[in-house]
Amino acid sequence: MIQTVKQENPYYTKAYKTIKIKCRTISEPYGGTEHLMAICPKCKLEYEDGITLCTDCNSPLIDKLPDFELKIPMYFDKDEEYISKLTEYLKYSGINAVEQHYDDEKESFCIYTDAPHEQNVKRLLNIFFDNELKEEAANAPDPEQPASAPLEEAPANYVKKADKYKDLRGSALTLILTGLLGDIYLIGKSLGLIPFGPDYNGITNILFLIVMGALFNVFLIGGFLAYKKSNTIKNEIGEEEQLTADILSEFTEKTAAELDSNYETTENEGTLYFNRTDYLRKQITARYGNLDEAYLEDLIEQIYQAVFET
Repeated sequence: MIQTVKQENPYYTKAYKTIKIKCRTISEPYGGTEHLMAICPKCKLEYEDGITLCTDCNSPLIDKLPDFELKIPMYFDKDEEYISKLTEYLKYSGINAVEQHYDDEKESFCIYTDAPHEQNVKRLLNIFFDNELKEEAANAPDPEQPASAPLEEAPANYVKKADKYKDLRGSALTLILTGLLGDIYLIGKSLGLIPFGPDYNGITNILFLIVMGALFNVFLIGGFLAYKKSNTIKNEIGEEEQLTADILSEFTEKTAAELDSNYETTENEGTLYFNRTDYLRKQITARYGNLDEAYLEDLIEQIYQAVFET
């Protein structure tokens, strides 16, 4: 039977639309106990068998909605536009493993991700909320309010000095080996001891030896400089590991309730996350001085996981 259905889009709670189609809502019974199979993956409307395209968005119909590929919920909010804004920000920041879906139980929209990207998403959301507060402070009607600082860019993921040492030492040895083998080849080629490779005569051969020799020597110099820098980093590994152990020990010994007593708590997950991390950032800086921004963010995430997520 052709009927007019006034359907509220569950993914956009502020808009209503009237459509004349052979369909029903997901929660509306059709013909008593009959169940329809065709469903629009975008509009979430079910259609009578035989219809292949959604009359609203023209999307191909499917038998059932697929399961979410990304399972970890990161942030809930009833405002779909705000959730979409956060999702676009995360994707712009290089996190493509994010999706937004409506959660019927919480009656809110939610951003989901997977385990490999969970910590980066938390860090980026923290920066987003921090920048929002700065913008609100800058726009507050207070003539004595100081100008807000420029919006921060997300700090790069921190790499431990032990890992830096391994990477740099490996790169140094590769450059040195390449430079040495290249120089040996050029010397052997110029003396006629190596038969393979390009054969040039006169000025062309001289230019070839000069250019390639300069290139291989650049490799050698870069390798020795990288090797020297790796030794410097090697001497800093023990100091960093000790500092990390001291900071983690000091803050992870406290309970979540003890830390939450130092700032305002709220039911809003994003604001609460910001309040907690902002407090940790200020306390660590006050006790241990200005640390590398990426290193500080890594410490805060480790403390947050140990205290608030266990």
